[in-house]
Amino acid sequence: MRIVLAPFGTRGDVEPLLALGDALRARGHTCVLAAPRNFAATAEREGLAFESLGPGFDESARGVHNEFVVLRSFLRGLHEQYAGLLKASEGADAIVGAMLLLAGPSVARLRGIPWVYAGFSPHYLRSRLMVPGGIPVRKLPPWFLGAFNRMQDLVLPAAMRAWVVEERKLGFPTPSGVYSHLALQGELLLGWDEELLPTPADATGRLNQVGVMRRRGTTELLSPELAAFLEAGPAPIYLGFGSMSHRDPTALMRQLLESVERTGVRAVINAGWSGLDAPTLPPAVIRVTQAPHSALFPRCAGVVHHGGAGTLHAAALAGVPQAIVHHWADQIHHGWRVEELGIGPPPTTIGRLSSAWLATTLRQLATNRDMRERARALGDRMRARLGGEERAADVVERAVRFTQQRP
Repeated sequence: MRIVLAPFGTRGDVEPLLALGDALRARGHTCVLAAPRNFAATAEREGLAFESLGPGFDESARGVHNEFVVLRSFLRGLHEQYAGLLKASEGADAIVGAMLLLAGPSVARLRGIPWVYAGFSPHYLRSRLMVPGGIPVRKLPPWFLGAFNRMQDLVLPAAMRAWVVEERKLGFPTPSGVYSHLALQGELLLGWDEELLPTPADATGRLNQVGVMRRRGTTELLSPELAAFLEAGPAPIYLGFGSMSHRDPTALMRQLLESVERTGVRAVINAGWSGLDAPTLPPAVIRVTQAPHSALFPRCAGVVHHGGAGTLHAAALAGVPQAIVHHWADQIHHGWRVEELGIGPPPTTIGRLSSAWLATTLRQLATNRDMRERARALGDRMRARLGGEERAADVVERAVRFTQQRP
């Protein structure tokens, strides 16, 4: 089988599909990575054929904390996504998409092959029991959520003219809604841990609760400099905001360094897409541009991050406490879930981030034994449930066989 892995999102969307690709390739299948162009080097490193789907969120979200502004920027390059996926899917047996791969369902239908959609947080499901990602409220009445979902279906397709144009080029009518388009036209992979992020009971679609898709034999190792830093003293706190960008990364870096100095902890600061940097760093701090979470987090005393689903799961699997500085979308609810589980302090938002909050948080992560024990126990239970990439590979294979057997 030839499977197109097509995540259109950030690294947190790409890594799980790379894990699925590992499982599929181990079974003798061929995989192609079709993704935003900033992941071309990733494909080359992994030995995968690559097809660009146009500009990624690193370009659309640079310095922006408004989801609608990002969406508008993303739509300007949507024609490249359709063109790239059409090229990547020639001779393919299935397309597995993630995040905003709007081209996926229709291109799969045009090719006569299965469409499989992977999600990594339940807050993107349709539910009357759970507030969707992006709404900064913990609970809302079911009637309101039902009305909100219907409003999305009416407003979004009408507002996304570029999407309608691309669909009509393929001969399809205006989509009835983003969710029905992406999640209800094929198999749906639920790629999260249910204890960490419970799935709402009223979720609909062809649901496959596969769990966390995680790479086992990654080629990414800690750099010699980082490994030496970890060996040289107590376990540090990790601070990084991954694929989030910031209007003033210099000021944010200054804030991080001030908080580290006030609390006397050691720290690993990940530059992320904002390029966090400073002219000089104290001996207790090391700056990295990239480091595999699965290798780094178990050696940290705690993790401060943006709340993306990938980093959330990585910290939880490592069994260390975490604190979330959410920026938008599902990150808001992930922060509250960390607080509810007692594996981290109450979250804050990037707009309210202060040196005082950071200093208090760093002390808690470094010294709170109860928080640390709850995080350790959750990590043990989650690691016992790993294997989502193999369960997802089973779903993909079944979908292909079913399609090929149809008259």
